[in-house]
Amino acid sequence: MDVAELTGLPAGMYVAMAKAQFNLQSESPTSVSCTLTLSDAADQGGPFIDRSAASLPGAGTTTLPFSAVGDLPSGGTAVLNCGGNDVVATNVKLTAIQVGSLTIMP
Repeated sequence: MDVAELTGLPAGMYVAMAKAQFNLQSESPTSVSCTLTLSDAADQGGPFIDRSAASLPGAGTTTLPFSAVGDLPSGGTAVLNCGGNDVVATNVKLTAIQVGSLTIMP
């Protein structure tokens, strides 16, 4: 499910950051996994993706951070998508900052 979305980003280079706290509603252990995606409107420059996952031992919380950088020559969207059983996302933040240039270290 999409937890947060920024649409209508103008053409340019972006640094996107997200975080979400996940609360497990049951006593049974489960896992949560998420994907932060920067997608170009015309599929010219992406998608640029960051993934993260965590296991929750039962009736607990965990916070996951994400970051992605990329060039969106046609503009586009930033989406945080997460999934897990009996897990609720709270305190969600999604930010996309347009920058003049990008240097990506491997």
